[in-house]
Amino acid sequence: MLSNKTTEFFIYFSILTMLVLLVQLGYIDFMEDLSPSISERGQFGDMFGGLTALFSGLAFSATASMLFLQYKELRLQREELALSRSIQKASAQSQSELVDKQLLTAKIQGLSSLVNTNIQSATAQLPSRNPIEDEGIEKLFTRASHYSSLLESLLMKEGLDTRENCP
Repeated sequence: MLSNKTTEFFIYFSILTMLVLLVQLGYIDFMEDLSPSISERGQFGDMFGGLTALFSGLAFSATASMLFLQYKELRLQREELALSRSIQKASAQSQSELVDKQLLTAKIQGLSSLVNTNIQSATAQLPSRNPIEDEGIEKLFTRASHYSSLLESLLMKEGLDTRENCP
C-alpha cells in the first residue's frame, strides 16, 4: 500500500494537472471569442514570445543548478564511502590482531596446562623410594610451576588475559 506522503503527492499532482487543463480549455475558448481568425490568434500568441524565452531560460538554469547539486552530493557520497571503507578495513585488521592474540593465549595456556598435568601425573605414579628421588621430583615440579607462572606473567605483560575461555 502507498504511504501517506505518496498518496498526498498524487492528489496534489492530480489537482494541479486538472487546473492546467482547465486553464488551457478556458484559453482556447477565450481566444475563439476574441478573434475568430487563425492569423489574429497567431499574432496574439506572438506577443508572449519574450515571456516564453524567459521561462525557457529559467527552466534551463534550474536544470543546470540541479545537475550541479547532484554532482556535489555524489562527490560527498563518494567521500563518505571511502571513509567507511577505511574504517571497516581498520576494524577488520584490529579483529584479526585480537584473534591472533587469543590464539597465542590459548596455545600458551594449553602448554602450561599440559606441563602441569604431566608433572602431577608423573608425581602421582612414581612411588616414593627414597628422599633423594622425592627431592628431585619436587624440584622438577617447582620448576614447572615457575615456568607456568612465567608464561602467565609474559601474557599479562603483553596485555593478554590469561583467564579467557580457551580450548
